[in-house]
Formats: sequence, structure tokens, C-alpha cells
Amino acid sequence: MARRITRKSMKQDEFVEAAFDAGEWLEDNWKVVVIALAGVVGAVLIVLGFISWRGARQAEAADLFAEGLSLYEASPAEALGRFEEASNKAGGSLGNVATLYLGLSQLDSGNAAEASRVLQEVADGASNPVLAATARANLGAALAASGEAN
Repeated sequence: MARRITRKSMKQDEFVEAAFDAGEWLEDNWKVVVIALAGVVGAVLIVLGFISWRGARQAEAADLFAEGLSLYEASPAEALGRFEEASNKAGGSLGNVATLYLGLSQLDSGNAAEASRVLQEVADGASNPVLAATARANLGAALAASGEAN
């Protein structure tokens, strides 16, 4: 008796045939597949390593900034180094805030000319408008203290 072929059995046959074809292709090209997988794994490891390094650097910068803030109240001159290190390591928003506090520390320590330069850098480079406005306001005080204000 003749067996009737259904669409479902045809689809299953196509799937099985495609699986066998893929298996044959994999047998013929296994070296290419291994090299491609190694490249993908290597790229992922590089990205994860960079993310980990950047996170550790940000955490270190945050710790330095916190130390600088605790020193700032008692002695702005002692906080200068911490703020400078935090600014160099952090970048981005934290770097801008650390640079602002570096300028404020220099202003409070009596180095108005250097404070003017640093505060101008923050005023020009900060993407946060509140941070830029704060830097501009303190820049005016620094310029006045250094005798550069008109």
C-alpha cells in the first residue's frame, strides 16, 4: 500500500537533511570554526578585561576623591594631591568634580592663578551645566584673588 507523504513529514525530512548538511560542513571546516570561536572568545576576554580595569580605576579614583574630601575641611593644601590623582584616574563626571575640587583647594590654599586655570578647564569642559556654572562662579573669585579680573 502506498504511504501518503504529508507536509509535516516533508518539513521533518528537510530539517534532517539540513542538519546532516551542517554536520558535513562542520566536518570539512572545523578549523575555520575553531579559529572563529577563538577569535570571538579572545575579543570577549579583551572587552571584559578592559571593563574590569576601568572599573578598578574608577573605584580607586572614587576612594582618592573621598580621601580628598575628608582632608579638604581641615586643610585644603593636603587635599590637593588626592584631588589631582582622582582627576587623572577618573575621567568623565567624577574626573570633572575632582578637578573642580582641585581648583577650589588651590584657591583656598592661596594659589589663585593655578586655581583660575583649573577652574577654567572645568568650566569649558564639563558636560554637566551645574558643574560648569559652579566652576565659572568660583573662577570669578579666583580671577579676583589673583588680580586678573577686570
